[in-house]
Amino acid sequence: MYSSEPVSPRPDLNLIFLFPQVWSPEKVNFAERFRLLSSFAQGEILTPTGKYRHGDAFGRFRIFSEPLGGAWKSFLVRLRLQILRPLRTYRRGSVDAVITYDPYASGLN
Repeated sequence: MYSSEPVSPRPDLNLIFLFPQVWSPEKVNFAERFRLLSSFAQGEILTPTGKYRHGDAFGRFRIFSEPLGGAWKSFLVRLRLQILRPLRTYRRGSVDAVITYDPYASGLN
């Protein structure tokens, strides 16, 4: 038997992207990917960059970044961006996937 009830669309994916240092996220080859993915996904982009970004939008994705510094500051930035922030996001709700450029360089995730 077929149901007359409409089929609900698949819920959007919630993704976390962990990138090594990205110098200019505004460039088309970076930003456009996330605008296209926004048709079926949302999430966070976490990367060290040359300036602070706390939720700038690329479609339905938000980028969070901090500049790297000396060895100690770089360690703290990577700890916050690549371990603590993803854990906090995971605790707030479901995360469908963590996508990383290099799982060894991106920490425990």
